[in-house]
Amino acid sequence: MRITLQTFLISLAVFICLQNVSSIQAHSLDDVLTGEHRSDKNKARDVSRNPKETLEFFGIKEDMTVVEVWPSAGWYTEILAPYLNESGQYIGQIEPKIGLRLSKLIKGGNKYNATVMSVNQEEVIILIKEIFKHLEDQERYN
Repeated sequence: MRITLQTFLISLAVFICLQNVSSIQAHSLDDVLTGEHRSDKNKARDVSRNPKETLEFFGIKEDMTVVEVWPSAGWYTEILAPYLNESGQYIGQIEPKIGLRLSKLIKGGNKYNATVMSVNQEEVIILIKEIFKHLEDQERYN
């Protein structure tokens, strides 16, 4: 089975994000919001972002599948992933602009290797190296 680089990166990013929070057992949204897994910086943002009220407004339940587009720094990720851990599912996605660009280049014949350089609770650094450039792209910067 072949997978595209875009699919690999999306899967990898979601997997790594969930590794930090998937072992957390939370039975209520209040448990998640006050959990030790959340950074002090993100907890401080709760005052202005009102996560409990926002998620209740949208009707988020612990048995739902939730897709977060542009997980960014992970503020919602560290709330949603543990909340959905037991009976729901959390799915994250990389920025569409980056995925589309790589997808177009790959479909055009370019080839890439991807290597995870580092992982911590704040970020995942992935190095993407072009290993073959199609003839039509020889003069272009990718």
